[in-house]
Amino acid sequence: MIRLIALDLDDTLLRKDKTISWVNQKAIAFAKSQGIKIVIASGRPLFRIKPILETLGLIEDENYLIALNGGCIATTHQTILYQKQLMSQDIQCILHELLNRHLSFLMYQGNHIYTNQLDVHLRQLPIFQGVALKERPIVELQQASNASKLIVVDTQAQLDRHQPELVAALPHYTIVRTTTYFLEILPHHVNKGTALEFLASYLHILPQEMMAIGDAENDIPMLKMVGMGVAMANATEEVKQVARYITLSCEEDGVAYAIQNIISNQHIVKKK
Repeated sequence: MIRLIALDLDDTLLRKDKTISWVNQKAIAFAKSQGIKIVIASGRPLFRIKPILETLGLIEDENYLIALNGGCIATTHQTILYQKQLMSQDIQCILHELLNRHLSFLMYQGNHIYTNQLDVHLRQLPIFQGVALKERPIVELQQASNASKLIVVDTQAQLDRHQPELVAALPHYTIVRTTTYFLEILPHHVNKGTALEFLASYLHILPQEMMAIGDAENDIPMLKMVGMGVAMANATEEVKQVARYITLSCEEDGVAYAIQNIISNQHIVKKK
């Protein structure tokens, strides 16, 4: 029996236009009515998840969320249960590698997102919809005492080129692709899978009683960790390979389809 469902946001629960369909909202409400805990598991910081929690009615009855790709675990009432950050020496080490490669980046710190520089075309990507970026000089960012994460922002071709280089140069950090244009650098051992392990222990729920739905590389650890890992139809091939099932796409209410079929003990699309 499924007792907890972890949901990625972008290109999973959220459609391409960053909205949540009424069908997905109803499916989540139904799951809640069956006593199933709903956990939003996103790369977004807390303040960018809160409006979604409100839309889904997840704040009234205390639920849980995973923010910053596992760097922060909190209740929907904003009580922090776990948090791990990059410290001053980490930031200096990472920025040294990024600046040597002339890469643009974002730094997440509290409720702020800072950037050194960002191409105007990249700023227009849908992923930046509603995101307020603050430009800061490199020297100031290098002197930051802490940060939740750093994100390299570039074209797919450039990130394909630089990802293996950065993984080799920064072995003591988690480096993961979250979108075509984002390569995230996080504290060591921070990912959605380890975050779900924490919640499983905290809530006394077995991994086989958990379901997770996602679409991107950063969702793989949580899909592997749970008993019911579900990939979206629009997921990358790597994600589909580790998933137990494949549901419909984010434009076809794939989250609702998965929830409805699992709760009614039917089978959703299996891997071939």
